[in-house]
Amino acid sequence: MKKIGYLLGTDPHTDRVAWSGIHYQTCKAIEQAGYEVVWIPVRNYLIIRFFNVIVHCFVKALSLWKTGIDKHFLLWNYPIINRKQVAAVDYLFTGYPPDFVPSLLKTTKPIILGMDATFTQVMAIYLPYRRKNKQRPKFNMRHGYLITKKAHDKALKVICSSAWHADSVLNEYKTDKNKVHNVPFGANIDEKNIAVNTDKKVGGVVDALFIGVNWLRKGGDMAIEICRELIKQGINVRLHIVGCYPPPPPTPQIAEYQQIA
Repeated sequence: MKKIGYLLGTDPHTDRVAWSGIHYQTCKAIEQAGYEVVWIPVRNYLIIRFFNVIVHCFVKALSLWKTGIDKHFLLWNYPIINRKQVAAVDYLFTGYPPDFVPSLLKTTKPIILGMDATFTQVMAIYLPYRRKNKQRPKFNMRHGYLITKKAHDKALKVICSSAWHADSVLNEYKTDKNKVHNVPFGANIDEKNIAVNTDKKVGGVVDALFIGVNWLRKGGDMAIEICRELIKQGINVRLHIVGCYPPPPPTPQIAEYQQIA
């Protein structure tokens, strides 16, 4: 049986919380495909973390933060990885966090990179980062791009969670299209825990619930498309939306929704 080393800070076999359960379900899926998953912990050097605290305090004390110096771009993320564990597996799998590991890891093992967004997408969309982009030095952004591009270049396969993500990998990172695969992550729920409602009559109203803080990134358009298909089948659907404001629904039958702050 081939062994896949899973590079992560916590054990993907048992941690059902990390990255909303994606690592746990990914680990299970790899095992179901016939591979043995070996957790390879990713740690940080204590001395570098201590150094970063000192630098962070120094920067704040001198009010240099406004110049764009960002602790996220310093060496606090430099990983500690057991090289013997790496040598004992056939493949390496790494995802968020951290996608920078392949850039720093010296190995000939084939690497599979699984992510939901590229560095440039994160910087452009996530508000905490976007607010600082105008103040952040250009070399910071360039360095972040280059180190993650190196990870994509070294990877044997790049797994993308959406067409939006794959578009950035292909066009902004110029990754070989033959190694890019779009694999939606799903809801990260065990199938045995999904209740099948056999009492719902087709003639009644089917209430669907969408939960997400960002309509575009969380697949709101897919929720609309599913409702469209159900409506075509003669099923009356009412879509409830929690966490964000969607664009105007295209079909009157699914126009009712509720916004929960």
